[in-house]
Amino acid sequence: LAETKTDVVGSNLALTFLVNGQRGNVDASPGETLAMSLIIQNRGEDSAENIRLELVADTGLERLDIINRRGAPLGSKNGNMIVWNPNTLTHLQTLRGGEEATIDLIIPTSGGGPDTIVLHANAIVESVGGIVVNRRLSSASITIAIASDAKIQSESYYFNADGTPAGT
Repeated sequence: LAETKTDVVGSNLALTFLVNGQRGNVDASPGETLAMSLIIQNRGEDSAENIRLELVADTGLERLDIINRRGAPLGSKNGNMIVWNPNTLTHLQTLRGGEEATIDLIIPTSGGGPDTIVLHANAIVESVGGIVVNRRLSSASITIAIASDAKIQSESYYFNADGTPAGT
């Protein structure tokens, strides 16, 4: 008699990415500070283990002042990403059913660079309920449009037909 065992993993994980409290596109001024939140929720019953969170700059990385970011924990910069793993945030070791982990981050924008930044977040979950799944979740991208910092000034001078200034 042959027997086959199949593990069925029911996981209900959700990843939310916000910039300045919004899930959609954002307008910002040059030098403005951006508030970002990455939230992973385990809405299922089984624990999710060994989670890695990534904040990815698809475009406009040079417009972000990554060095002067603030948050707890800061995560580590890796190319065009900031990465958090169970070593930098212990709550990512085991996220039990009904729990969530949130990373709040403040990143200033620099004064110069492209006028558009496109960001998204990823979560990579190694296992659920002790079963290896290597599941990847990705948020929708958020486009941050940086307003122009150009300043325009004009002056007008009026002269009579003979070239002398008109008025005082």
